[in-house]
Amino acid sequence: MKLLREYISELLESGDFEWTPEAKAKWKESLDVDRRNAELAQGVGRMNPDVVYDQLSQTIPAGMHASETYLDFVFDALDHENWPAAVNAILDALWIDDIPVAADEVLETMLMDVQSEDDLAGAVAEWVPLYWKVNDHGRIMGRK
Repeated sequence: MKLLREYISELLESGDFEWTPEAKAKWKESLDVDRRNAELAQGVGRMNPDVVYDQLSQTIPAGMHASETYLDFVFDALDHENWPAAVNAILDALWIDDIPVAADEVLETMLMDVQSEDDLAGAVAEWVPLYWKVNDHGRIMGRK
């Protein structure tokens, strides 16, 4: 490793080496690939609001609200200021069954400012990566 470092230092200092646009592009591309691979492995992506919206648009599978979508249920709960019910519906829609301490309170606080479906999807997409690893496809990979 020391020899490689010395060789590169000498090469850069000698003036024989020139950064061409092609070399810069190739170097940047290799770094981008490495970064993407690391993010996929470690789950440092961002939650996609479209994924959140798709999950909330699903029909509730069973229970009293079986014919209703999670989105409708969440907005009914928000209209009645029933924050815990809204949080539970969001967690059910995203298939999250174990949350860290006080994570629900943080989401409740974020839900107080929600006015539209886009606001809801954005708030949830912002909240999820605070507590869970998310891959580049917006899928939850596990707790942090």
